[in-house]
Amino acid sequence: MDTKIELVIRSGATYPPVTCTVKDQNGDAYNLSDVDTVTFTMYDGDGNKVDGESATITDASAGKVKYEWSANDTDTSGMYSGYFTITFNDGSVMIAPSGNVFKIYVERVE
Repeated sequence: MDTKIELVIRSGATYPPVTCTVKDQNGDAYNLSDVDTVTFTMYDGDGNKVDGESATITDASAGKVKYEWSANDTDTSGMYSGYFTITFNDGSVMIAPSGNVFKIYVERVE
């Protein structure tokens, strides 16, 4: 699994949001016009820190989604993994990013 950190955020911060461009197997943006819900999950070795919280489609035709942090999401420093769950109107489910997860580092504030 790739361990590249894709987002660093300070403990207690709520900005910047987690963003993702959902892509198909060819690397092209996936059209999300037929999506019912999008959620975000973030976890570490101890379990879920963010468990299926509501996320937003910011540009359906360009495949863009985002999750806005709450203060509790980033109150514990450490390395986390995260992903978006996209549920289409027909009930099918896609996980993004495809084939991997985000690596998120919550940096302790001194």
